[in-house]
Amino acid sequence: MQHINFVSQLDRVVEPPFSARQQAGLLAALMVLLVLVYAGLLWQQAGLNQDLQQRRAEQAELVKVVDALNAKKQAAENNSSLINELASLESAIRFRRQLLASIDPDDQYQQKGFSEHLNGLARQQLQGLWFTEIILGKQGGQMALVGYTLKPEYLPQYVQRLSQEQVFNGQQFNVLRMAQAEKQRNALRFEMRAAAKDEKL
Repeated sequence: MQHINFVSQLDRVVEPPFSARQQAGLLAALMVLLVLVYAGLLWQQAGLNQDLQQRRAEQAELVKVVDALNAKKQAAENNSSLINELASLESAIRFRRQLLASIDPDDQYQQKGFSEHLNGLARQQLQGLWFTEIILGKQGGQMALVGYTLKPEYLPQYVQRLSQEQVFNGQQFNVLRMAQAEKQRNALRFEMRAAAKDEKL
């Protein structure tokens, strides 16, 4: 029979694996490590915030550049429209000057020829279409007709009718403009021009 002496076991002193001083040192080291990690995270966060602010500043600058380019594009388009309008006006002025230069009040043929042209225009009247300005020159080879029409399809119909007149046989209109009338909302203002074969509009 085996006997175990428990009394002798009670007298033994059990020492912890780490002393109180060692435990305090480990705890202090752990705290320092946590502080360093936290400081590193704060530094990284600060860098990210700075980078984000820089990105936002760059984005705002790009938006300004895009807006400026759009403004320049719009200005260029407006200038292009003005240039086209100016070219159109210059063409109209040049055409009228050519007509004026070609008119000779002492030319008996012109006096008779214009009468035939006017009679031809009058014979081919079309309801809903009327002229406000008729310019003839170059013995009728140059012509400008300005007026109003209630419907756009009336204009080609009238041109077709004019082709039935002998005096307008072979006459071709090189320029046609049509736009909404400012004073007469229900009508369209038009301008047709025909130049002599040796003339350029």
